Amino acid sequence: MQSLRLIAEPEGHVKLQVRLIDFFVVYDRLRHRHITQPQFLRALNIATNNTLVLSREDEKALLAKYCNADKMVNYRLFCDQCTRAHKDLEQSPLLEVTIADLSESVVKRRTLPVREEKYYNMELLPRLQHIARQQGIVVKKSFYDFDLNRNGCVTQQQFLRGLPDKFQAALSSADVQLLVDKYSVPDAYGSGVDVSYLSLHKDVSTADPSLCLPDGNPYDLQLSGGSSPADRIPVLTPLERRVQGVCRDRRFEMAPFFRDFDKLHSGFVPVKVFARVLCTLGLDQLQEELEELAALYQSDRHQDRWVDYRSFIREMQDPADSVRSILQTAFLRLRREFAARGARGLIGLLRSFSAHDKRGEGMVAATALPDALRACGVVLAREEVDAMSAHFVRAGQLDYRAWVGEVRGCLNRLRRQQVARDFAPTGGLSPAGDVHLSVLLARLQPRYHPAVLSGALPAAQAVEEVSLGVTLGRDVPPSLDDLCDYCSFVSAELNDEQFAYFVSRIFQ
Repeated sequence: MQSLRLIAEPEGHVKLQVRLIDFFVVYDRLRHRHITQPQFLRALNIATNNTLVLSREDEKALLAKYCNADKMVNYRLFCDQCTRAHKDLEQSPLLEVTIADLSESVVKRRTLPVREEKYYNMELLPRLQHIARQQGIVVKKSFYDFDLNRNGCVTQQQFLRGLPDKFQAALSSADVQLLVDKYSVPDAYGSGVDVSYLSLHKDVSTADPSLCLPDGNPYDLQLSGGSSPADRIPVLTPLERRVQGVCRDRRFEMAPFFRDFDKLHSGFVPVKVFARVLCTLGLDQLQEELEELAALYQSDRHQDRWVDYRSFIREMQDPADSVRSILQTAFLRLRREFAARGARGLIGLLRSFSAHDKRGEGMVAATALPDALRACGVVLAREEVDAMSAHFVRAGQLDYRAWVGEVRGCLNRLRRQQVARDFAPTGGLSPAGDVHLSVLLARLQPRYHPAVLSGALPAAQAVEEVSLGVTLGRDVPPSLDDLCDYCSFVSAELNDEQFAYFVSRIFQ
């Protein structure tokens, strides 16, 4: 078909000029530029005012050329070929179009190469992530009105219109053009360029968990209450215990203050906002300690280390009579009691439980807990036994190995990072994260063990002490968690400076 001239010549020979594509669009409600074969032929017949008569062979040839694999007709490509959608042709629709001209009729724009190092080195992406989290922006929602096909792409003009105002205010025109160039993709017809806003959304949001809002499932605004069996009982630092005492005395309600800054209700705020809220609540006397406090609750999942204020509130505002607080107090007392006995005291505690474990499954009846402790010379208050039963007992059975693990304690995130950082260079970690006990004991420097430094343990017994404390008498390879828990067990009374000295020297 060399050309298609849309001409109707009624009485008076007055020629009517029409836009061909308008007759097809009425059938394309989703605007995905494809319609069925009967719709295509019907629209073509109406557009030509029944003056264009096609044979059966012509119809088959026309449909074969513009049909996709799903038998849908790409009417947009057909219209572009027929009318050469140029402005000058729209002004002169009766201009003859030759086949030679058709190859030059479609303007093909190519995406400009984007220098990846410029995109990241200029910190454009981190800047967008910071703005999105602070302002509560979910990028993809800004373009939904333009993306009727829901294919994740819009035109360049739609992209510029839909780009959030906060982004446009923070970016220069060159930055915006850089985004357009980076996320440009060929359109469905290969004749132009669209912009993949969904790729931008993934780059801005997916790397940051606080921005990954599930569709239709907003984040729970309530603080998570209670504890699951897998929860550890945190070992609070003296600073945390001091702040906890102030919060309980003044009966703070901190959550609303943090939520004013957490637009996405993700549970994270910047360090500066964290310090600002605490100062507003009257804790400004802490001064430099606020940064130390924020560091304890910073999230390892965020590149810029935002503070998990929900965890902070849960620890600081827990009533003294809650299960969690009772467990913290009870285990702190048990930890001090068994730290004086060393790892052998933990092994003796395990043997006391094993006497009640007839099947050797690591489970005993809940009623065996007071008896096993009494055999080791330790007595718990009634509320402490009830709290431990509520947290550890399931179906009347107590996992006593997990319970003894809690007696060792666990490190906060800063101390745990220090152990991993100082122990990793020794080569004692396997790819699976297990600790090579032989390497650990071979590299151990007994004279730096806290019990040896205090004179409570001879240096000759320090190696056996560490072996028993890390493995708890098990034959399976210990994990990094076991090593960290043992470090918590022997360093409960050490401040941060003393702990850093201990860890940096003992794993040489």
